[in-house]
Amino acid sequence: MDTHDAFKNNGSLAKDVLEQYLELQKLTGDVARILIHDLEPIHKNELQKQIQTVSRSISGLVEKLNFEIKNPKGKLRAVVSAMGDRDVLMERQKEAEKLYASIDSVRSELHVVGETRRQGSRVVGEIRLHGPVGDVFRPSFAVEFNSPTVLVDLDSARGGIVPDTVERRLKAAVLSNGTTLHVGATAVGQAGVGKTCALRAIAHDREIVTRFPDGVYFSTLGQDAREAELKQQLCNAVRMSGGREEGDKLSNMAELDEVLTGVQGWFADRRCLFIFDDVWSRNNNDERILLKLSSLASTAVRKGEPASRVLYSTRDRTLTDLGEQVKFEPRDGRNAYDMLIHASGASRGEAEDPISREAIGEILDMCAGLPLALNVAGVTVRQSRGARAGDRSKVWTRYLKRVKESKGSGAIGAQKGRGGYESLHAMLRSSLQFLDSSGSEGSPSFADMHRALCVMKKQDVIPLAVLRDLWGVDVDIAGKYATQMNSVGLLEIRDLANTESQGVSLHDLTHDFAVFEAGQVEGPNWDKHWCRKLVDSFRKERDVVEVVIEDQGPEASEAEEGYFFENICRLLVKAELMKELGCLLHTSRWVIKVLLRKAVWQLVEAVEELRDVASQNPEVIGSERLSAIVLVMQAARLSASSCDESVAGICFQLYSRTMHKRHMKSVESFLLDIERFAPRPWLLPIRPCVAAAAGRLSETFDMPGSEVKKVMFDSNGAVVGLAYVWYGGRELEVFTRTKHGTFDKTICGPFGSEDEEALNPTESETQTARTSQTAAEGRYATQRCVWIRTVGKMLSKKMAACSCFRRSLDNDSADNGTNADMCDDDTSRVTAACISQDSSRAVIGFNNGDLITWCTRKNELVLSFEGHSSGICDVVMSSDGKRVASGSFEGTVRVWDAETGRQIGDTMTGHTGWVRAVSMSGDGKRVASGSEDKTVRVWDAETGVQIGDTMTGHTDEVTSVSMSGNGKRVASGSGDKTVRVWNAETGRQIGDTMTGHTDAVWSVSMSGDGKRVASGSRDETVRVWDAETGRQIGDMMTGHTDSVVSLCMSGNGKRVASGSHDETVRVWDSETGVQIGDTITGHTDWVTSVSMSGDGKRVASGSADRRVRVWDAETGGQIGDTMTGHTGYVTSVSMSGNEERVASGSYDKTVRVWDAETGRQICDAMTGHTDWVTSVSMSGDGKRVASGSADKTVRVWDAETGRQIGDTMTGHTAFVRSVSMSGDGKRVASGSEDKTVRVWDAETGRQIGDTMTGHTDEVTSVSMSGDGKRVASGSRDEAVRAWDADTGRQIGDAITEHTDEVTSVWMSADGQNMWSVSRDRTVCLWKVRPGASDIEKSCETKAHECEGSVWPLNAFRIDKGRAFVEQGDGTITTLAEFGSGLNTVALNLKRGTVAVGMRSGMVGIMTVVSPIHPSP
Repeated sequence: MDTHDAFKNNGSLAKDVLEQYLELQKLTGDVARILIHDLEPIHKNELQKQIQTVSRSISGLVEKLNFEIKNPKGKLRAVVSAMGDRDVLMERQKEAEKLYASIDSVRSELHVVGETRRQGSRVVGEIRLHGPVGDVFRPSFAVEFNSPTVLVDLDSARGGIVPDTVERRLKAAVLSNGTTLHVGATAVGQAGVGKTCALRAIAHDREIVTRFPDGVYFSTLGQDAREAELKQQLCNAVRMSGGREEGDKLSNMAELDEVLTGVQGWFADRRCLFIFDDVWSRNNNDERILLKLSSLASTAVRKGEPASRVLYSTRDRTLTDLGEQVKFEPRDGRNAYDMLIHASGASRGEAEDPISREAIGEILDMCAGLPLALNVAGVTVRQSRGARAGDRSKVWTRYLKRVKESKGSGAIGAQKGRGGYESLHAMLRSSLQFLDSSGSEGSPSFADMHRALCVMKKQDVIPLAVLRDLWGVDVDIAGKYATQMNSVGLLEIRDLANTESQGVSLHDLTHDFAVFEAGQVEGPNWDKHWCRKLVDSFRKERDVVEVVIEDQGPEASEAEEGYFFENICRLLVKAELMKELGCLLHTSRWVIKVLLRKAVWQLVEAVEELRDVASQNPEVIGSERLSAIVLVMQAARLSASSCDESVAGICFQLYSRTMHKRHMKSVESFLLDIERFAPRPWLLPIRPCVAAAAGRLSETFDMPGSEVKKVMFDSNGAVVGLAYVWYGGRELEVFTRTKHGTFDKTICGPFGSEDEEALNPTESETQTARTSQTAAEGRYATQRCVWIRTVGKMLSKKMAACSCFRRSLDNDSADNGTNADMCDDDTSRVTAACISQDSSRAVIGFNNGDLITWCTRKNELVLSFEGHSSGICDVVMSSDGKRVASGSFEGTVRVWDAETGRQIGDTMTGHTGWVRAVSMSGDGKRVASGSEDKTVRVWDAETGVQIGDTMTGHTDEVTSVSMSGNGKRVASGSGDKTVRVWNAETGRQIGDTMTGHTDAVWSVSMSGDGKRVASGSRDETVRVWDAETGRQIGDMMTGHTDSVVSLCMSGNGKRVASGSHDETVRVWDSETGVQIGDTITGHTDWVTSVSMSGDGKRVASGSADRRVRVWDAETGGQIGDTMTGHTGYVTSVSMSGNEERVASGSYDKTVRVWDAETGRQICDAMTGHTDWVTSVSMSGDGKRVASGSADKTVRVWDAETGRQIGDTMTGHTAFVRSVSMSGDGKRVASGSEDKTVRVWDAETGRQIGDTMTGHTDEVTSVSMSGDGKRVASGSRDEAVRAWDADTGRQIGDAITEHTDEVTSVWMSADGQNMWSVSRDRTVCLWKVRPGASDIEKSCETKAHECEGSVWPLNAFRIDKGRAFVEQGDGTITTLAEFGSGLNTVALNLKRGTVAVGMRSGMVGIMTVVSPIHPSP
């Protein structure tokens, strides 16, 4: 009615609404152009689709309103419709979240509206109609058919209710309703029982196709398959269904979990059947692989039940989480008879002939119901019948006679002496004899050709192009011979994925037969014989390295190249061509190719094989060469997570991680190889700025989106990580490192207010919270909740500016509060967690005092502990898993029986603040606790009584404690930046206080014997200490780019695992006393400033470690001694143009000048500033220094005497953030927090020209041209400006391309070029044209890129710790991934030299190698 009254009172309402919708249309376009970061591909696609839908809806309404303005009679209807549709738009965000989130657990995050679930489904259905450009979903049923000779009857049971064959039972299980996610055809220890044929038949069954209209996707794995092959199979399923671009993108992901998430997103809400044939827990697939694959079944849910299915086959007895199983066994009776007769194609008369019947009976006995044997016998009889004329009844007797004559050679494989397996050998040999007897004179022996297939891996497909070389025939003839062998069951012809080529595969038992025959003919060295023959036939007397790496031209097929890439290392090992293998592994182009194809596991395995062989026979390869190969492999492992498809970026990583060993001849050869073949442009490291291979850092594991709160080593020495959002998380993520170097992620929860009954049981102490299937849905819903929350914030921020939405958004904000994402009073949020040594149980504490034990494997509640009345700060479990200790916000510690849930002993009271940390002795008899009250206490776990005196000494809260295995020592870390070790019996401190960290210590861990302590700090470093003396062991471990929040030291103290807020877990070697190699990191804290000499040959760096260093930009070595003297952080450094001097400013309020050659201080410290020095700048000849300070003044100093020149320059009304001096030292520019820039006469201290105003926030950086006529400035207002130094007027318009604070600017000596660095993590180059007023509209770039006289040069940039080149066509080439936060950057354009100062303390120096800047 309000709308109706408004219309009556104002005839222009429709026009007003139209204007609002036009504004909204513009805002929606702005949202669509926002770069979306930190979301998984599925979420990005859904967000983009949602924006498209909103945009289309708005456009339609705009069109209607335009019509209504021209047609007054329809105004009222349109206005009402518009207002209603506006509400629908608001509701869509809410309903999208409701659909994707669990009905029981998701709260309103976006907008509070009450539309029904049906309307939400309709809205999301509309969203999904608009797929991403280029990829359109198309159901695929491209599964290979069984041979017509194979009999698989899937029709309903003949008049019965229960299916009467295993194939029918398997089909019924797939079609059944319920919560089953995966169904398996299992046959432990038995091969050839028809599992694969059953799976293929089911894939083409009409009922199956009807039930799963969005496709059936078939993947074949096998005993030799690795995780990489499984990932590719999953990506192929996406490609086959129309997602070629998405499949290619997923194939570049490193982790299986990431690929599975992407596949789930692609098939979201699609009803599909995913089939995985021959699954094994070998290589780097673990025993829980089926549980991971079963997550695909949750892509679609109907009526609360999964609408998709996963079907698999296996005979691996070690697999877990098997789901519903249908066991396959040899057939008997009529079923076996039907299979044999069908395969043979015998007529009824032939089969019932007395002579035939007798032979058939014997053959059935020999086959013993084994489907593979039945098929081989049948098809061979079929071919014999076609090749011979005469009495067909004798075809059976002739075949039987041939088989009997072939017996006596033994059975094959692991099936020796078991039923039909004993006769299968003779049947396969008789098939070969039949083909050889039917072949033409001079043709190759079929027995020889089949035996040659022993070079294959099981379940592998070898292309016909490879058989061409192996068999010594052309491709067409190879296809002909393969077809003949296929006709008698010796092999199978397969289409190769993503190519138009074909290949052959062998059944596992047929492969065993080929290997057996090779052993009989070629002897014990059969693998060497055949693998060498295959390698030689491929390389054709050429070098292996060149053949594998180089393009083989039009004659080589893609299939052939791919096969040898995947198999060359295996073939070289088996062929005992170790020299060739060594050359390959030492070649940079091969390593680059491996990294590009995400196949580091292949490189690691090959190196391990080489090391094993070398250990037995040292003459195979020289020790130095082997060491270099191992170093390269380690560099590749460390680089894998930082490499995309850029060859230049990979070259940078490999070079930088191995260059510290270039004194080794083999390493020098590898580096020269990189320099020779690296693409142009690329960044040639002069001094490394990433972690070196073979150093203390062993491995880095990325966990994007996960806040790792605790790490540990399990009973097998594997790394386990726990991640949750402290005081805000509803679930716990458990990362378990597998033996193959990857992480399995298990999600416990989600927990919330709906779990109150589960967290507080009344009838039973042990109860199931939910099934694993429901948990899987919950995990998926939680992921959706995270991204939809992000969507809501983004859209709300943009739409808040639109007047037609302000009221609704304000109401929502009022309802939800500013901290809607934080803990609600009625919702349990995770605040602490730990996990048992076998990773099977997690102990989880909540903000409301709840404490539970959770089964990580079944995702269900085990126990609930009642007693705490306030939130849980920390929990720990004893080594044997029998006891749990917990510390609380209320200041108490409790010990629990982990099997009954009952409290042991009295509650431990005494702390006067939160108990921040608890630790337990190995036997669980003692507990240590650390508190906000700055004390550490030790307790008797049996009684709750305190042992010894309270341990005092820390001057800030105790953040972490760790107890030795025998309970006699305790280590503590504190916010006071120190680590201390205590005697648990007496409470007295042992050794000196361990000092060195520059920020709060967040975590400590003690070795089992109590002799070593590791500590992790907010300063992003890890340190290892001697617990006896308090001295640091070796250098600190740097590499993390955020606070180290959790540490765990192995029992023997040799390894340290660290978890950080940078979303990584790193494993370190604590035995290595110093950094391995010749490179010294240099600074021990953040590098705060770097400066480069005018000719780019030297780099000066200042650090928070209070030191200044000078580096040779051509060698990377340090020049002179380290410059020490400052008593506070070095805040700024500046190098003279002639390279002879360095000036530094510090938090100690002084300026110092140093000799760049020797590192000695030239004169006394320059004092006068009354607050810390923020910036220094040196003249070109090094005779003058300008300094700016937090005291709001600028001063100029004589660099030789240390005396001040001229008057103090006053005028700024806030901190002077930056100063810059002209080349001749006569002028100084300053930028201040007062938002202004000023230019001063260095001789007199007077201001030149007007104050430069225009920035709307503090000026963070200024830079003056060499002649002092121009000034560049950068500001927190995200803008860069250029000024005329004489007049104070701005040159052209402000550059507003950055999206965050501009931290640094530089202007070239001629004033023509400017560099700007921003907190948006980009570095951009700009050009200032002369005569700005005359050429304002002659810019060569787009209008939005250039206003006035400044425009960007799309060339070298740094963004998010990544250096790249952006070409004119928009193509981006990554040059370097630094892997650590960058604090400061310096560049020399003429030499193409780049220096970076890093938070890790490293100073990296690189040269841009390009046609303009050739390799030095």
